Amino acid sequence: MPDQLDEQLSLQEQFEALLQKDDKLQIRDFLNHQNIADVADLVYEFPEFESQIVANMSVHRSASVFKILEFPTQKRDYTNATTQYHRILAQRTSCR
Repeated sequence: MPDQLDEQLSLQEQFEALLQKDDKLQIRDFLNHQNIADVADLVYEFPEFESQIVANMSVHRSASVFKILEFPTQKRDYTNATTQYHRILAQRTSCR
């Protein structure tokens, strides 16, 4: 449960704080508890972390976020992703 301080911080500030901690489990938990539209906004706000944002979420939620991203962002994210991430995205979006 987020504490009172977290509630006062913007989503972007909370995400930046988690990035500084570099705790992948906390980042995953945080992203999995956000609205997918808010996560898409984080992708646009932090383009240098876009592939990590989508990759750090559960499969279903990351596919949902990926689907609502603008096509140029999807393409860039897909192109810059790791080989494993490519395989996962291909599996997730094959039903599109």
